[in-house]
Amino acid sequence: MTELRALLLITIAGAGVSALQAKDSGCTVADFSGTFAITVTGSILPGLPISGDFGRLGKVVADGAGNTVATTLANYNGNNVEEDFPGVYQVSDNCYLTWQATLPTGNLAVRFEGIIASGGTEVVLFIADPPGAVLLGNLKKQKDGVCTAADLNGTYALSLAGPVEPGLPISGQFGRVGQVVFDAAGSASATTIASYGGAVLRENFSGAYTVSADCHLTWTTVLPPPVGLPITVEGAITADSAQVKLMITNPPGAVILGSLTKQ
Repeated sequence: MTELRALLLITIAGAGVSALQAKDSGCTVADFSGTFAITVTGSILPGLPISGDFGRLGKVVADGAGNTVATTLANYNGNNVEEDFPGVYQVSDNCYLTWQATLPTGNLAVRFEGIIASGGTEVVLFIADPPGAVLLGNLKKQKDGVCTAADLNGTYALSLAGPVEPGLPISGQFGRVGQVVFDAAGSASATTIASYGGAVLRENFSGAYTVSADCHLTWTTVLPPPVGLPITVEGAITADSAQVKLMITNPPGAVILGSLTKQ
């Protein structure tokens, strides 16, 4: 009987923890609070100030009281533009986020909508206004505190995809998956398979990386022949370093985003 009672107590306690983590009602603005890595990707249709392929990488700081500050790099058809902007947000009882801001490029008012998930550590995003774009994204909680190169240590699964605009040696749709090993001291090596417009290549490469105090990754490398192209991959490291949100920022001319996920 004593063992049964103990088992019941453990089961009830576990259910209570799960309920706290899986909140789907009773949300307020306080449930969106802290620093989040942001990625957005998709297409902007003709009719808005800028149309074509689009990507965004950066961070958003929410104060838990209805105000945000975003520090981001936007990619319009392969052209990188720094876009930093304040915003305001509301959260409904069912954990639905409405976030409004004005983008400096084109002085464009936008409305993000999304659902707060995973106990306030993640938000799935949709650009709801203005109409004329198909853009989805993600917010993922970042580490509270200072990051260093040691925050990336071990093997990560790599995924990258997006269009390469005309003008680079190879253009068209692109995808890459593989493994990247970080040594926690500034060096990374990758074993990958990539598709350049349907032409499949196995590409292994290594390079140096740095991590800023605010958890921003910069990784430089050179793709092997026959592509032979120097590239820069930037990313935002999430809390506990389990994931890194990525965007290729150099050379310009591509809108390629993805992620690193700890194995």
